[in-house]
Amino acid sequence: MRSAAATPDGRQAQTPITQGLTPQSHAMTHGLSTAILSANSLDLERFSGGAATMWDLDPSLAKVDHVRQILAAFAATGGQMFQGNMTDVDELRRAQQDPEKYTNLLVRVGGFSARFVALNQGEQDDVIGRYRHTH
Repeated sequence: MRSAAATPDGRQAQTPITQGLTPQSHAMTHGLSTAILSANSLDLERFSGGAATMWDLDPSLAKVDHVRQILAAFAATGGQMFQGNMTDVDELRRAQQDPEKYTNLLVRVGGFSARFVALNQGEQDDVIGRYRHTH
């Protein structure tokens, strides 16, 4: 696998450019709708096994009506696989500090779900550092 150099938008050298079709967190600056429309504007038929996207939502946005609207827009624009987390960043940090109290906390990592406290420090930091859409 080739590694990429750092980019002007803040992505550090040798870190992934994308999670499936989803831009890295620092590149999603125009809202969830724009990110979804951008990803779904690609020719998704070219992706064997489906085109996965990863969207992390702030818990304030993760209300049933909001999520229903997001998923409807995602499907209406041709989206195939919507993955993500609706976890509170402060809760994840507390889980790092006191893992015994958070053994049942599940997160979506990238193609699989895992118990947050079972992930290594780097994977935990990645989940914590993801952009949380708030609108």
